[in-house]
Amino acid sequence: MAWPASTTALSRAVHEANDTALTVRNAAVGLRDDSAAGDVNASRIISMWTRLNDAIAILTALAAIPGIGAWAKDEMNDPDLDVATEFNAMMTAMGDVRDWIATNFPVGTGPGAGYLLEKQFSGTQIVSRTFTPAQTAGLRTELDALIATIS
Repeated sequence: MAWPASTTALSRAVHEANDTALTVRNAAVGLRDDSAAGDVNASRIISMWTRLNDAIAILTALAAIPGIGAWAKDEMNDPDLDVATEFNAMMTAMGDVRDWIATNFPVGTGPGAGYLLEKQFSGTQIVSRTFTPAQTAGLRTELDALIATIS
């Protein structure tokens, strides 16, 4: 009998997917909580967009591995788990948060159309933009939906 290297690769892929999902969840919880408690720096929101974009790319690649869905179901030892449905819901929620940020983050107009308005000159300093809890209320709604898809 040969060494089951393909199953080891599937196991690693499932663990990588879980680690990626948990990293996203932890970041989402932190941003949700911090944005509810007070102002949040623009770079934090941009960082969340980047984290989500990277996670979506990683998870999309992992989902394309033949047999990973069945392996995940077996490894999670939950006969009632619909891996594809739950995975797709999580991916959709990640995309929704990423898209909310892209749609709602202030951007320039005119010659600077589309460029992110993250910082500004203020005398002899560069000041980062911050967003109030009221400005991030819609983001928290999206983050809550995302968090609910990852346990």
